[in-house]
Amino acid sequence: MRDSRYICGKNDGKPKTGYTLKLYAFSTGSSGYTGSALYTYTDNSDGTYYADITTTIKGTFVTTTPTGVTVIPDNLIGVIVQGDNQPTIQPGGTT
Repeated sequence: MRDSRYICGKNDGKPKTGYTLKLYAFSTGSSGYTGSALYTYTDNSDGTYYADITTTIKGTFVTTTPTGVTVIPDNLIGVIVQGDNQPTIQPGGTT
């Protein structure tokens, strides 16, 4: 399932390109993640980043700026990201 994220400037709201966005498995440790990145998002050169997620996971997003500063937004620690393994909901609410 394609997951798209938008990176914009905190002060100006303008789209940001050239960043690295990765999704890691969630951990209760101090950083909120563990191990190697499960997905690295592709930069669309318009502030949008995307990855094709194959399995639903609870993860943490880690952003690295072009100058090498790593940021872990509080609202993106321990989020559920849906993958292709989710059942399709048919009209009427049945799977």
